[in-house]
Amino acid sequence: ILSSQIKTSSKTQTVVFSGCASALVLAVSPFLGGISFQGIDKLWLITIIMITSQAIGSVLYFKGIEVLDSSTSQIAFSSFLIWGTFLSTVFLGSRFNIQQILGILILLFAILLVNYRQQVSKMNSGVLYVITAAGLFAISQVTSAELSKTMSAGGYLILAYLGSTLIIGTRYFRLVQKELPFLKKIFSTKTGKAS
Repeated sequence: ILSSQIKTSSKTQTVVFSGCASALVLAVSPFLGGISFQGIDKLWLITIIMITSQAIGSVLYFKGIEVLDSSTSQIAFSSFLIWGTFLSTVFLGSRFNIQQILGILILLFAILLVNYRQQVSKMNSGVLYVITAAGLFAISQVTSAELSKTMSAGGYLILAYLGSTLIIGTRYFRLVQKELPFLKKIFSTKTGKAS
């Protein structure tokens, strides 16, 4: 359902993706230690940062892939490793060896190279959306290091995905409500089911 071929907004794609992920987490949560939010009262700011970065990152990611081919999207999204390295070094005190640092620099070079092909002097907006989304997802991952100390994996995943669904779904309710029947029609057509 989620692809650059389907003409729905990045907000609706975020709600559908995060909503489906939430349902999946609920189904598998018994195997992930259940759903526990123990200790969240002491980590409410980190929780808000995690949910918000996940929600906005998803919207920006889907906005970016609307205008990019899949290979460019993947190269730009791999900047997640650069963001994650930087944030985990600053906030978690992580350390990396020379091979890891060289790999990150090569990755950075590849991202820049893919954006400046054909002597274009400015970076593609889709690439900027995807790189920003990767940074926001890295923020979400770094905050999860603290949250994972107090809550179950199921609890964390429900907060991340259901939180994203609620934030974007509430903010863009009318748009999502308008576009959901379109997605249902496309899904029915692709699977051969009549509406």
